[in-house]
Amino acid sequence: MRGYLVYYGTSPGNYHGTGAGRGPSPIDAGSATELDLEGLENGRLYFFAVVCYDSTDPPHRSAFSVEVSARPSGARR
Repeated sequence: MRGYLVYYGTSPGNYHGTGAGRGPSPIDAGSATELDLEGLENGRLYFFAVVCYDSTDPPHRSAFSVEVSARPSGARR
């Protein structure tokens, strides 16, 4: 495994999200296992899934992870 791609969007299974400070979906997280997405609209429901990729050229990608959802609130811990 070389890295992860984080997909996001505003409806289930539709990961064509825009607005995150890191750019449109998918976001290349590299080998990081945590990722903060700033710039998403507070109160709006977003759906997320992740795939991993290897170091071949072109890279092989895994199937999508289980989808999760979150609603940003603007509050940080």
